[in-house]
Amino acid sequence: MSDYVTFSVFKFDNTGSKYWALSQMQLAHTQLKKVKGQSFYKLMGSGQQGFKPWPDFSTYALLQVWDSKEAAKDFLDNSVIFKKYKNHSKKITTYFLQAFKARGQWNQKSIFKFEASQPDSSEEIVSLTRASVNKRKIFKFWKTVPAAQLTLNAQTDLIYAKGFGEYPLTEMATFSHWKTYDAMRKYAYKSKGHQQAIKATRKNHLFKEEMFASFRILKIETC
Repeated sequence: MSDYVTFSVFKFDNTGSKYWALSQMQLAHTQLKKVKGQSFYKLMGSGQQGFKPWPDFSTYALLQVWDSKEAAKDFLDNSVIFKKYKNHSKKITTYFLQAFKARGQWNQKSIFKFEASQPDSSEEIVSLTRASVNKRKIFKFWKTVPAAQLTLNAQTDLIYAKGFGEYPLTEMATFSHWKTYDAMRKYAYKSKGHQQAIKATRKNHLFKEEMFASFRILKIETC
């Protein structure tokens, strides 16, 4: 059985709430580290216009891997820290996910257990990629981003995509929501811009660590 995963996207719309959200990138960890039934989490900021390196102070995300649905529900319904995010956010969208494919590591850990079966061709899916960029090769990496982003923006079957990260420039993640698994695979393996970026990454050894995972969407909640 796959792990139960939640990915919450927080939107903030005024200066005070944005300042609060930025402060939580340091302060929230005291509470998040103690969450019961949680095996892994990452609190992340985001980049402007999807994937640019400059920060977008209106959007943050919280990835969590759970031991059970009950543990996730208890956190989202009752935890003090999530209630604070509700009070400060204009909007929270939480994706409830189950991995069906994963490779690579995050902080030297294989964090997602997954089923072998693939989704139906008409089923919406989520893709999550993550990379730790070699600090000596930051500029080479960011030169590869525009071509891949232009190709991604042109995908008619893409519902939502955003670049997130723990630290600007070096610890990066991409979250994308697709109409079908086939559409995501077509972009990942056949689009010219994305393939060029992958080749440049491999050739120049731009990443110290990377991970790719795909998920079924169990449900999406907005508050």
